[in-house]
Amino acid sequence: MANSGLESQKRNKTTYDKAHKDHVLLGRLCSAHGTNGLMKIESFAEPPESIAQYEKLRCDELGQGFVKLKNVRPYKNARRLLASILGCENREQAVALQGAELYVLQQDLQPLEENLFYHRTLIGLPVLDKNGEVLGEVIAIHNFGAGDLLDVQPKNKQLEKPKERVFIPFTHESVPKVSANAIEVGGIYADNLANLLAKKQDTAR
Repeated sequence: MANSGLESQKRNKTTYDKAHKDHVLLGRLCSAHGTNGLMKIESFAEPPESIAQYEKLRCDELGQGFVKLKNVRPYKNARRLLASILGCENREQAVALQGAELYVLQQDLQPLEENLFYHRTLIGLPVLDKNGEVLGEVIAIHNFGAGDLLDVQPKNKQLEKPKERVFIPFTHESVPKVSANAIEVGGIYADNLANLLAKKQDTAR
């Protein structure tokens, strides 16, 4: 974002493709807070406050513009933050940015420690049992407050209804192995997927 202020910037959601593979969604500007330009922010970074480490957060509402977060601090919900935005000085300017999404270039992502993964690297991976049999595919990752859950769709997609999915806690016990090409699940979660597949195969006959 330029220091000339937000009033000169125009909302433009079509300037760049948000689904571009080189862009990673890191946060969302939720709502204005107070009268001085403060905003509530939902952060997808881990830990949430680390979103402030990025100097260039591309903002979909500003076309090719960037925002800089300042004075970032926790706010109630585990992933909600309060922050000032450089150039956003009043409530009217903050309201104009409500709902805007914040992206970072993949090349600018912070390196991860061992056994930590970016969500985007897991989505789309096949899910295997311990024998290497493909059971399904990771289609999303959720966190409702008790840790990450892999949203896995059984492999026979043409037979599935949206609700027929298996949610697997992303822990070492449930997911003993993760590679660049696949995820191995174990125990009851592998059984659940296998049983759902078997049920669908019987129905299809």
